[in-house]
Amino acid sequence: MTSLSNSNDSLTWHYIAASTEALFFADNGIAIAEWKGKKICIAQQDNAFYAFAYKCPHTGVPLFLLPKLLMVLQLYARCTGISFH
Repeated sequence: MTSLSNSNDSLTWHYIAASTEALFFADNGIAIAEWKGKKICIAQQDNAFYAFAYKCPHTGVPLFLLPKLLMVLQLYARCTGISFH
């Protein structure tokens, strides 16, 4: 498996894993891989793959936790009556 990056209007493919079977996809469809010493997330949806940052650039929270965080916020909102916009 390779990933694609775009720098200076040129596309470059990077080797990530020998195959998709070499990656462990969690129940949320996200796998964590390492490239050049940095963690990245790889999502699989509808037979397509998407790579994105491991951590949110704003909060530093690992993005693979996002589905769980959204569930917690929705539950909190339901219990307290608070709405998030």
